[in-house]
Amino acid sequence: MNIKKKNYLPKIIIDAKILFLFFLIFLSFISGYGADSFHYLNWAIYFKSGNIDVLSSYSKTENGLPLSTWYYGSGLISGFISKLFFVDGTASMKVNSIILTVSNIFLLFKILEKYKFTQFSNLFAISLFYLFLPAGFYLNKFSSETWTIFFTLLSIFVYEILNLRKKINFFLIGISFYFLILIKPINIFLVLSIIAIFFLKDFKTIKKKNFNKIIYYFFLSIFIIVSILLLIIYHKILLGSYFQSFYNYGDEIFKSFHIQNFKRSE
Repeated sequence: MNIKKKNYLPKIIIDAKILFLFFLIFLSFISGYGADSFHYLNWAIYFKSGNIDVLSSYSKTENGLPLSTWYYGSGLISGFISKLFFVDGTASMKVNSIILTVSNIFLLFKILEKYKFTQFSNLFAISLFYLFLPAGFYLNKFSSETWTIFFTLLSIFVYEILNLRKKINFFLIGISFYFLILIKPINIFLVLSIIAIFFLKDFKTIKKKNFNKIIYYFFLSIFIIVSILLLIIYHKILLGSYFQSFYNYGDEIFKSFHIQNFKRSE
């Protein structure tokens, strides 16, 4: 007579998706303030309410307009989200940062999944990204850096994974580039780097006389040019010059950069 031995030890099955959910909830719970978050919140309140007095705490330019050295791109998007969810103040920051947390983790997950990462490997890679890379700090914050990460991941996601018509894909990538530059003008270098990567990946098909793709890249340049034009017009309205620096007003240390002033210490 065969007696089967019963295993009384509980079997614990850990599902990677459950771990991911807890990880996401934890990151959302601790999401919130980032670098210069209250300056971007001021812009968000302005775009939500249209009340320029929100910016009255800043010093004035010669044109009498409030001088904020933090660009308005992050506040423009955040203000729209605040209006959509009927939230104000620090609650607006929290809602925006939670949306960014979920979006950034989702995009990272899908991009890694494309490259055959298993669910556990995916979770491990994102955990390492969060814990050890400088960008990890900004995965779940209310800041321009977090918006930069989001639109960078979004453009990669659209190019690599989203199976829509090529024109629609490049239109969505163009919008991502547009906001990347509005968030921070220096992101133009990031945009050009992403374009270079995409172009190199498409180079083989372009060599085979598939000139439609070259047209798509010209299409992307329109979004870049429009965003740069908007920024230099913003400089003109605010400072009276298309290319004048914000630091010409009230900041002697940073107001100039030329051959006689290399800013070595800064």
